[in-house]
Amino acid sequence: EGHNRGKMVVVVGTKRFYLLVVALIVILGTSSAQQVPQGDPQAEAAHQLISRIIGPQHAAKFHLSRYNNAQVLGYEAEGDQFDVSSIEGQDAIAIRGTSGVALASGFNWYLKNRLNSSISWLGDNINVPATLPVVKPLYQGATTLQYRYYFNTCTFGYGTVWWDWARWEREIDWMAMSGVNTPLAFVGQEYVWREMYLALGLTDADLATFFSGPAFLPWQRMANLDGWMGPLTKHWLNSQMVLQKQILARQRSLGMRPILPGFAGHVPKALKTHYPNASIVQLAPWPGGFNGTGNLDPLDPLFQVVGSTFIAKQTETYGTDNIYTADPFNEILPPSNKPEYLANVSKAIYRAMQ
Repeated sequence: EGHNRGKMVVVVGTKRFYLLVVALIVILGTSSAQQVPQGDPQAEAAHQLISRIIGPQHAAKFHLSRYNNAQVLGYEAEGDQFDVSSIEGQDAIAIRGTSGVALASGFNWYLKNRLNSSISWLGDNINVPATLPVVKPLYQGATTLQYRYYFNTCTFGYGTVWWDWARWEREIDWMAMSGVNTPLAFVGQEYVWREMYLALGLTDADLATFFSGPAFLPWQRMANLDGWMGPLTKHWLNSQMVLQKQILARQRSLGMRPILPGFAGHVPKALKTHYPNASIVQLAPWPGGFNGTGNLDPLDPLFQVVGSTFIAKQTETYGTDNIYTADPFNEILPPSNKPEYLANVSKAIYRAMQ
């Protein structure tokens, strides 16, 4: 797992971005921690992050290592821990942590509290002196939260839809420095949906009226609308698949566990043509004049076929950290409001993820 120990993570909540509040406990003292062997990939990924923020020459003065969770002054942290200290006799700083995210968070603490510097969405203020300020005594921090979630489903339409890798790389750096370790990872899923539906016998012509345009995908994914400002080109699908692989590789290298989508029941209406016995109902219209979308009954055997096939193809394409999300009936009425039906929907969604 990954995160931050020290001070309090800056929390931002806007329509575009949502970051969970992370309460951190500041502890001064020493720690008995079991060291992770040198050459650890997460420590290396965190050091590369530091190089991107302050440049390789300054980053060379930061010595990073990782250790296993340990008791800190009698306090057992459920989440991550880090400590920051000066290296005796050297113009260098040692940062130890339980994950790449923890190490990045420790660096962020030093950046703010010793260098009076910061990075943000609106601009950076980086000032690294020739001689690094000393940290004495050892500074430690820990979080009680094992999972620190980030993003909203709609962010991938409002904010990130046109981001390239350079913009994503910067955001992931900021996420790690802010203690995020379970980000929503929704880029490139249409590539998998297409592969899955083609495997089930549908055609690109069937999907042309299903996928919405890039900026409207969050609402298409949540079954609010179909085909709005679509279709998607194969170039878009392939480029987003490549981008998602870059995003996931970087997040995982820092110890994050990205959250991937699952199947919630929304299907192309053309699925009925290929599976005439399938129980597919049209949901109530989404407010604003949009026609209702197709929803596969959770008790229909095809639900598990679609859901499990999607997870399998997604895992084949992107790997998995075994954390998924699904968002049925967003701002629309379900076919039934009976508790038994809603319970069956939840069970079917969960079963298809297993």
